[in-house]
Amino acid sequence: QVGYGNWGSVWQVRSKLDGPDVPPQSVKLVHRSRNPTSSARVRALWTEFKCIRALRNSPHPNLIAFHSFIVTPSYGLVVMDFHPQLMPVALPESRAKGYFRQLLSAVEHLHAHGITHNDIKPSNILLSHKDLALGRPILIDFGFSQRYSLSAPDRFLSSLSWGTPEYLSPERAKGLVHDERLSDIFALGVTMYEVVVGRTPFEQSEDETFLNREQLEIYYHRTTTGKFYGDYLISTELEALVHLMTDPSVHLR
Repeated sequence: QVGYGNWGSVWQVRSKLDGPDVPPQSVKLVHRSRNPTSSARVRALWTEFKCIRALRNSPHPNLIAFHSFIVTPSYGLVVMDFHPQLMPVALPESRAKGYFRQLLSAVEHLHAHGITHNDIKPSNILLSHKDLALGRPILIDFGFSQRYSLSAPDRFLSSLSWGTPEYLSPERAKGLVHDERLSDIFALGVTMYEVVVGRTPFEQSEDETFLNREQLEIYYHRTTTGKFYGDYLISTELEALVHLMTDPSVHLR
């Protein structure tokens, strides 16, 4: 077992049919029961699989590769590539820039195919060391993803406030109808800042916590100000880019 949460667990596995030179894979496992919460988690796992499989004829090197979806009376499972390292934070900007270019390309690829991620954050990015010395960032966890028809007049529009609180755009945090692509861009901007600085642009310090509704309201208000909080040291170019990506006005983002 390499990870777990309220949703289930992730395991490193190897097929009995594979030889020792074949890389291991990972399995995300959700327990099935008659509990409505359990059913919702299995449906989310199926959604995750469908969104990535929709790209099977147009894969992207920075998106997790899924191989199969399995349902048994006891479990729902999805089999995918195994990458053991989480994206580190507080990195030198010179190293992080290469990761940012790849992640921007991955998100652009998703949106071009009618898919939104809806939960971009550092803990949903792994590093693969298969072909690059510094590692290749891999965007994972598509449990909140949505797939839209590019011909639909209301494509990408939603009023759902899903995702991780610290990475929600102002319009998503308020539950307003919003373009999910712009919320992905907001979350990616917050993520890029955190990878270099070590915290989000709306935290005064790494020790600050937002565990209840009152604290989160303070945080959400900060996202509407267009300002960064606390001390930080980044290039003017990265600062300008993240400001654009996290602009509280969706028309300027």
